[in-house]
Amino acid sequence: DTIRVVAGETLGHYAEWLGTSASRLRVLNGLRPAQPVNFGATLKLDFSNVPRERFEEQRRVFHQRLQSEFFETRRITGTEVYVVRRGDTLAAVLGRFSAVPVWLLQQYNPDVDLAALRAGSQLVVPRVAEAGPG
Repeated sequence: DTIRVVAGETLGHYAEWLGTSASRLRVLNGLRPAQPVNFGATLKLDFSNVPRERFEEQRRVFHQRLQSEFFETRRITGTEVYVVRRGDTLAAVLGRFSAVPVWLLQQYNPDVDLAALRAGSQLVVPRVAEAGPG
């Protein structure tokens, strides 16, 4: 079984949700110690300790909490379209829109491979503002 790494997730998360160790997942995927797991990568997972359904439930809860915490102090005020320029990377695009976390950009662009941006591609970028009191 495999999954695609999405924003905010780490090998440690996967290990915890699977009831195994990060080192076991590193071996399973041929990763060196301390080698980062890149956003958009496909990883093999071992579901021998936890059923896939339980893993996916924990993953959903994690992302719900991530979003909930973000929106405690922020709100979306609209969107704009950004046209990817030659040489743009995901980091460069996020630098232009510093209030937008990658997971939110991913939600607004579900059909775009953010790990492999192409010049001329259009991204819908949410405008994020601090939420007012009350």
